[in-house]
Amino acid sequence: MKALEIKNLVKKIDNIKILNNISFSVNKGEILTIIGPSGSGKSTLLRCINQLEKIDGGTIKINSDVLVDTNNNGDVMYAEKNLRTQIGLKVGLVFQHFNLFPHFSVLRNITESQVKVLRRSRDEANNIAIQLLEKMDLKSKIDAYPCELSGGQKQRVAIARALAMDPEILFFDEPTSALDPKLKGDFINIIKELSDGKMTIVIVTHEMNIAKSISDRVIFMEEGMIIEEGTPEEVFEKLKNERTKFIF
Repeated sequence: MKALEIKNLVKKIDNIKILNNISFSVNKGEILTIIGPSGSGKSTLLRCINQLEKIDGGTIKINSDVLVDTNNNGDVMYAEKNLRTQIGLKVGLVFQHFNLFPHFSVLRNITESQVKVLRRSRDEANNIAIQLLEKMDLKSKIDAYPCELSGGQKQRVAIARALAMDPEILFFDEPTSALDPKLKGDFINIIKELSDGKMTIVIVTHEMNIAKSISDRVIFMEEGMIIEEGTPEEVFEKLKNERTKFIF
């Protein structure tokens, strides 16, 4: 079953197509990695899927629910507010710079959205947060503040915060850009563990080794278009496009 379906997605800024008729899908439980040079539209794509940017054309479906569609006249039509909210709760995004609340403790960073958005009791939210912090080997940091954490620890808190909302798809935007080589290995292990739990994962990265080592499928983007798609072997070893042959 498809967890995510994108068809003919267009995003314009100042009448320039940042995303140019992007189409792809992601199966449930799959790890998809999106790679490409800076400015290729990778992060913009994630922002459109996560409702942080409005699209200018195309269709986005999440678990068969239509978030946005475009009619024959070219009119973009988003789902009504309640459905958009429900769809939004099915996806989680771990930002490149983690976006933790600096004035909240680690525990409160993970519980706040549970209480405010999911309407969980504070006790239930705390229990879920503690379980996730144990899983991330961060229970000792429960009362720490983001300024007291390393980059890798901040990332794990951000992942725990996203997981606490029970998403069906988890998105990562350049997750290893601020991490040293050892911590990049830790990130790979976390993704493999999440995948073993059948989580659907979409990663935007410029790290080719990440894409090669953990992906079920890889998409290569350039200038707002998909120019290569397939398994890691197909994309990195059996390239069809002359541009990607040159890059790799």
